[in-house]
Amino acid sequence: MKRILKLSGMIHGIILLLIISLFGVMMIKSSNFESKQFTAERSGLLKSIELDTSSIADRLSGSIKFQTISYPDTTKFNDTAFSGLLDYMETIFPKVYSHLELERIGRYSLLFTWRGQSESLDPIVLMSHFDVVGIEEGTEQKWKYPPFEGQIREGYIWGRGTLDDKVGVIGILEAAEQLMSNGFIPNRTIYFAFGHDEEVGGMNGASLIAQTLKSRGIKPECVLDEGGIVVSGMMPGVEAPTALVGLAEKGYVSVELTAKSDGGHSSAPPKHTSLGRLSKAITLLEENPMPADIKDASEQMIRFLGPEMKGPMKLFFANSWLTKGMIKNQFSKSPFTNAMIRTSTAATKMSGSETENVLPKISQATVNFRLLPGDSIKDVLAHVRNTIKDSTIDVRAFSMGIEGGNEPSPVASVQSESFHQLQKSIHQIFPEAIVTPWQLIGTTDSKYYNTMAKDIYRFVPVLTTDEDMSGYHGTNERIAVGSYIKCVEFLMQFMINMDE
Repeated sequence: MKRILKLSGMIHGIILLLIISLFGVMMIKSSNFESKQFTAERSGLLKSIELDTSSIADRLSGSIKFQTISYPDTTKFNDTAFSGLLDYMETIFPKVYSHLELERIGRYSLLFTWRGQSESLDPIVLMSHFDVVGIEEGTEQKWKYPPFEGQIREGYIWGRGTLDDKVGVIGILEAAEQLMSNGFIPNRTIYFAFGHDEEVGGMNGASLIAQTLKSRGIKPECVLDEGGIVVSGMMPGVEAPTALVGLAEKGYVSVELTAKSDGGHSSAPPKHTSLGRLSKAITLLEENPMPADIKDASEQMIRFLGPEMKGPMKLFFANSWLTKGMIKNQFSKSPFTNAMIRTSTAATKMSGSETENVLPKISQATVNFRLLPGDSIKDVLAHVRNTIKDSTIDVRAFSMGIEGGNEPSPVASVQSESFHQLQKSIHQIFPEAIVTPWQLIGTTDSKYYNTMAKDIYRFVPVLTTDEDMSGYHGTNERIAVGSYIKCVEFLMQFMINMDE
């Protein structure tokens, strides 16, 4: 018995020693978890430029008045609104339109070329889109100020497109106009690519622009499109605003499930109708999502954000080699962070019989998947079939009504000179912000450059609050005047920095 007790004591002692050693290793890793942030002053040229903030705000305000709503049905486009906006931009940015090469591609999309002095430098592409989503029927009266008047009130510019994404189009042109007015001539060629149908897939806008550049052998050093923003309260333990730079965007595919049966009268139903079988399939898909993974952009986010955290959270992130499972579990609890670490599953449509007392012969359901980089459409289809385990249900992949879908994007580098200059530009304009890579959970027009560009970054230099965020595709969309000025300053600084 004494030997057993002695042996037990030795085992407990060894376990305690291992725990202490493990904790020591974790503490060392936490103390060596070095910050990836740095300080940078604005460039001399930017310091010397005095911006007329009132006029700059007025120009964005004016663009909001054009109801450039895009629709899947292209015949619904308001030609007067789109043509009016294009004429308006030419009026308010005379230097840009006088000195840059301009091509109109597709119906309304624009490609500007700002020729650089050096042919040895690969060009960059700054992207955005000037189409907007419509106003949800029945919500018109909920807007504090009319959505298409661009009113400047209470320190904000109000209206549809102020955040998504006329801020990008007008901001880029404003930045170029200001730089040209102050003698800036780029060494590196800069393209401005503005689509007119991003909200409905970009097939007739950004896609055609990308094809045009590709046909000319253009291989951009980097592409900058909409995506992440500067936001506070994004992560527990981080008090400073966080600048989210999208390194990758998810793929997109919808899966149509079709179940057939003999139909008949509802008074004598089978045990499971075709609609019932589909319901079971959808329940299985929701309860068995594709596996989560902390990798690529999400892993880089931990490396950039972790050192800025305090106490236990820093210890937690510094030792992701040990705590990755717990991090995945924590991220899975929120729809937003869950979407960053796995291919998401969303049942969106279902149809059956048109009459309440008739059994449906054909029932259909649509499940939308947003693919994490590393997963493929083939993987999704295999997951669906293996999960529902019902060979009588037909499975078909499509996107925006077209067979197939979009695979996830490549993951941009955080080691490239382009990323360094992007991070530097953010620190110069938003010195209080923490820059972090991010996995974009939506899709953008930048997908059309996946096979062309060395790196694609997705970032809108706009400081927003939670209340501002609710305006994206929603009611009371707005941007603070001060935030828009910083957006213009960032775009100026980024073009200057990429020219060094």
